[in-house]
Amino acid sequence: IADIQHNHEVKDVEVFTAIQAAFNTSRDTEFVMMNLYDEYNTYRVKFDEFKLVRADKSIIPNTNIKWNQNKDVAVLKMRDILPGMEQLTASVKIHIEKKTKQTWEPLTVKGGAIDYEIKESVFTTGAEPTTIPENNVAFSYPLRNQYNFYKNESGQGYIQLRMGQPNLFRTTYEGSACKYVARFKTSTGQSFETAMSYNESSTTVHFSIPQGMFNSQIYSMQILRQQVAAGAIDQNLERGEVQVQAGGESDSTIVAQNRLQGSISSDSEKVLHEFDFRTSNFSTFTAKLNSMSNYQELYAVEHCLMSLLEIEGYMTETFDTYELKGSNEDVEPLVYAEALMSNTWLTDHVYKTVYELYGSDPGLKLNRDLDGQLDVLGLIPLKGMWLFNNGLTDYRLEENQKTGGSAQANNGLITCRYNIAYYVYQDFAELRNKAAAKYIAVPNSTRVIPPLSEAAHRLLYGDGLSDIYRGRYAFKLRYRLPGTDNVTSEKEYGIVF
Repeated sequence: IADIQHNHEVKDVEVFTAIQAAFNTSRDTEFVMMNLYDEYNTYRVKFDEFKLVRADKSIIPNTNIKWNQNKDVAVLKMRDILPGMEQLTASVKIHIEKKTKQTWEPLTVKGGAIDYEIKESVFTTGAEPTTIPENNVAFSYPLRNQYNFYKNESGQGYIQLRMGQPNLFRTTYEGSACKYVARFKTSTGQSFETAMSYNESSTTVHFSIPQGMFNSQIYSMQILRQQVAAGAIDQNLERGEVQVQAGGESDSTIVAQNRLQGSISSDSEKVLHEFDFRTSNFSTFTAKLNSMSNYQELYAVEHCLMSLLEIEGYMTETFDTYELKGSNEDVEPLVYAEALMSNTWLTDHVYKTVYELYGSDPGLKLNRDLDGQLDVLGLIPLKGMWLFNNGLTDYRLEENQKTGGSAQANNGLITCRYNIAYYVYQDFAELRNKAAAKYIAVPNSTRVIPPLSEAAHRLLYGDGLSDIYRGRYAFKLRYRLPGTDNVTSEKEYGIVF
């Protein structure tokens, strides 16, 4: 074990920190060493334990371990942030195994017990935050600065935390019972409050989207902690009496002796998280699509000589950045198009020519499959469609609009392009070239050519790939909630070629 981060006796460690351990040898990787008798033996490092322990010896729960590609660095990922203002011990344990003729055996100490290597680091955390920092939000609904929020698309909103903050949502705070609400308010004074809950296992804040919100309106959304009932101002007063002498020896009197025990909370509410968004001109995504006018179907030819189809239409409100591009790795585009397997060019020709035998020959793999990106377009690239605004292409709610209290819809033309033929051709060309490199002999080469697989034979000696046939090419425009695969609305379109 080379090192543990954080270093021993470090103080004020950030509670969002992930604990790391580095190793001098990769886990489960064989290495050779010479013993005292000049004999070479083969060994490997076996990982046993990586844990975080509190001062009372309890282990921090809900952790998992992530390894780098070389398997020589481990990160202890926690569901929740580290407990604040506590002394913690990070502990790593490994052992070494020796390869014998039949199996692997752990190295032992005298007496036969396994010889473990253990390394520990003790550190102290800083204070926990009293709000939800923006960098701890993976995604939410509504989204921060969202321009087109459809107020009736879903009845539930949420905020997904990267790391849980359970201490923010306790049922009592500073001795007072409290509740949590989501508040939606406008610059003109309209305000709604809805119930809010925190799911500790999924680290998600849930709340209801209020009824009665206006379209085309900027709202500020707040997550609030509120006292259930304010206590009396003397709720922490301990009353007492004491007898004291007054004048002569036989004279005495009783006087009060009161003490304040602890403190009381002010009768206020605490904002835990806050952001702004704009509601769309339309209550639902479907209503927006139904408003499209000047609809037309267009045709062109790609540079690979495959046909390209598209629809174009005018909308009084185009698509915002989140709808077209998403946001970071957690939020895919909220609006996307997907072709349907409803025409003979796809079902009979493309499927049989390119994809029917895919995977039967291990040497014929698409690069997007090798890169783990096959699901982006699908094996048959039905998601190979482009959706874009012809005018303003990238917009969210801006600070000057929030300050001014209003933001108008951006109108213009939108285009949805049926680009399936282009991606199918790219796949076919790549697989055919790989089949040729594997199975066709090169003059004067000594390379042994393997027997031709059925998949390679179809690619090399089949009828090849044809352009799209005459017919109707259907696709759906879909709306999904941020950070999820939950499609709430969809509408089918068709282009007749």
